[in-house]
Amino acid sequence: MERRNTRQIIDAFATWCPPCVSIAPKYEAIAGEFEGQVAFGKFDVEQAEDISQEVGISCMPTFIVFKNGAEVDRMEGASEQGIRDICNKNKWADRILDWLLR
Repeated sequence: MERRNTRQIIDAFATWCPPCVSIAPKYEAIAGEFEGQVAFGKFDVEQAEDISQEVGISCMPTFIVFKNGAEVDRMEGASEQGIRDICNKNKWADRILDWLLR
């Protein structure tokens, strides 16, 4: 059985946004901590206006969690603990699935 339920966390940011700039190094550090468990990405809302509109970005930064291509969670604002919390959501369910698929 192949596991296909990888979680992705996407940071929608703007270069002129002070909270976006301040959370960026923390986001990168958290990405390192969760390497192999969660895929991390980011995009500049001004460089990708079409994507920003499609996913409904209304403030920056916004962190969107996708699982199997569908949005499952969203957090607005620059909170290091908030990013950690959304990374840890469903962690036990993922571990149980890993165990079942081995």
